[in-house]
Amino acid sequence: MKKLFLFIGFVCLPLLTFSQVFNTATILKPGNFSLGIEPAVVNKDLGLFLHGGVGLTRGVDLGIKYGFLKYNDYFGADLEWRLMSGKPSISLTTGGHITDDFGLDAGLNISFPIGSTASLYSGLDTDIDFHKEPRGTQFLPWIPVGVQIYLKPKMAFMLEAEIPLNDYAYTIFGGGLSFYF
Repeated sequence: MKKLFLFIGFVCLPLLTFSQVFNTATILKPGNFSLGIEPAVVNKDLGLFLHGGVGLTRGVDLGIKYGFLKYNDYFGADLEWRLMSGKPSISLTTGGHITDDFGLDAGLNISFPIGSTASLYSGLDTDIDFHKEPRGTQFLPWIPVGVQIYLKPKMAFMLEAEIPLNDYAYTIFGGGLSFYF
């Protein structure tokens, strides 16, 4: 079954687009860290995103993202706060990002474990982008829906779709691998 998910993921990966969340509600333990890679198509342009995270204290971790894009690079960072652990797990993320302009990020993540090797996750992802005129400030909300499947104890495949909730937000699909240390 794991080989089937891996095969489907790698066959579909070139068709996927940038995932802004790429994150379950699970918080890294203090001192643990994660690395992820996510090939992406952003606004019809090919890109590559690298993700990293480190557990800071019990119930809080720091995540960073760097994206290599056609017109400008993306850099983002966030703090993720555990609100509830167990079945389900719930967390809150707060952060910001820089592309050609600056934006603030917030999200509510909820994860539902499926056995010991997979989880479904969803929530609400929001950006407030502060563009130069004439666009000005824009509010972009999405509902992320994803699955995380552990292929090995410290390696997971993630597949995600983000459903836009207004005209400024755009449809997003993403997938990639995360490694946990």
